[in-house]
Amino acid sequence: MSFTGLIFNILLLIMTTAFVGVGAYLGYKRGITKSLVRLALIITAAIITFIIVFVVKYSFSDIKYFHINDVQTLENTVTAFSFFRTAAGAITAFIIYIPVFLIVYALLFIPYAFITKRLHELKFAFSPLASVGVGALSGAILLFFLVMPMSGALTLAHSVSDNIKPYQKGESKTAAAATIRIIHDVDFIYDNWLVNTTSALGGKSFVRSLSTGKTEGTTYCLYDEAIDMSSIIGDFVPVLSVRAKNIGDDEVNSMRAGIEKLSENKLLTELTSDMISSACKAWSEDKIFIETEQPSSENYQPLIKECCVIFSTSTPDTVIADLNTTADVTGVFAKYRVFYDLTEKNSGTVKTKFTDIIATKAGFIQELAVILNSNEHMKPLMKEIDKLGFHAVTCMLEGSGMDWNGTMQVIADAISGTAASSDRAGVLQNVLADTLQSGGIDVTEEMTQHLADTLIDRYGTQSEVSADEISVFFNSYKQDEMQ
Repeated sequence: MSFTGLIFNILLLIMTTAFVGVGAYLGYKRGITKSLVRLALIITAAIITFIIVFVVKYSFSDIKYFHINDVQTLENTVTAFSFFRTAAGAITAFIIYIPVFLIVYALLFIPYAFITKRLHELKFAFSPLASVGVGALSGAILLFFLVMPMSGALTLAHSVSDNIKPYQKGESKTAAAATIRIIHDVDFIYDNWLVNTTSALGGKSFVRSLSTGKTEGTTYCLYDEAIDMSSIIGDFVPVLSVRAKNIGDDEVNSMRAGIEKLSENKLLTELTSDMISSACKAWSEDKIFIETEQPSSENYQPLIKECCVIFSTSTPDTVIADLNTTADVTGVFAKYRVFYDLTEKNSGTVKTKFTDIIATKAGFIQELAVILNSNEHMKPLMKEIDKLGFHAVTCMLEGSGMDWNGTMQVIADAISGTAASSDRAGVLQNVLADTLQSGGIDVTEEMTQHLADTLIDRYGTQSEVSADEISVFFNSYKQDEMQ
């Protein structure tokens, strides 16, 4: 235990001693009758408070109290909207619990004098020690009811903290890593004897009851779902904690483990699908989603835009496969050190562009094609990657000093001249490779293959192809730097 934790536990002991000690003193001064009435009033106030907060929780159905501007995008997503509504009711009930309890407790003292006077006439015979005991018990129970909701919430925080541990490997210097370390540095707040005892005696059950909801006939508990979600997030901590250039197999495999856990929880899968599709739909329409703008990146912006379009149509049936594909793509980026090239190498005056990496890094685009083409929902992303590669080839052609019109004519003649060939794309690929190589342009075999396939798909049905048409083809990939 840290020194700070020790001091905190001592303060909790002092507070508990104060409640019990003051209760014992008041019991001694008031006698057994008033002490018993006071104990009864505390328990009655708690029962009335429970009834009030649960009525508030179950009647709370308007998520707008969260002041989330774009929450209307969730209104057609049943699971997400139900989760948020249940959370809104639980949070509201949690916030009003102590004020309601204190108000009810104060109001119950109005008949206190009358009740104690009537009971005092019965002249119970108890020793002063009994009065002290009842008074001490009243103080302990009062503290219990005041701390109970918070203890349940802090127990949840403790479980979540256990699942989301700091990542120790490499340079964990991201904002996410710093936040996780702070959470663990203050673990003494939610892992101490008072919280653990109060939670075990009812705090945890109280918070679990507050966080229970129902969607489409399925009952769920946000308390339990939060623990499951934290376990999933914990598997994403490694990739969030290291700098992009340091992402490797360990981080990617941890992502896959988190996705596997997500697939085993139907409600969280639906929630994830709801949130991803709602966010990406808003971003693909250049809107803000829950105070968050579309992510941006100098190197990946075209891919980000296409991903927003793809994920805007995510469903519970596609989201797991899409996330697994995303993990696989991340693994390919790490394998070919793409993140490293775009960060470490860009510290100098000569900048590495993602488009150049696509066109020149052997094996990279081929592995991406295998992964993306195996997922029907994410297959359109491969077309966007091809576009970026074609953009790079176009820029290289322009900067090579080659005769542009002559080069376009060579490619056009190759397409027209291969009409009778059984392997038009293969023949055209050889022509493209030789043409680019003659101009000192070094691109991968995979890139020339993709370029040849695309040209054949575009112009293969024509008997004659002109140089102007090929020029238009290449120039179409130059516009606005493909942003």
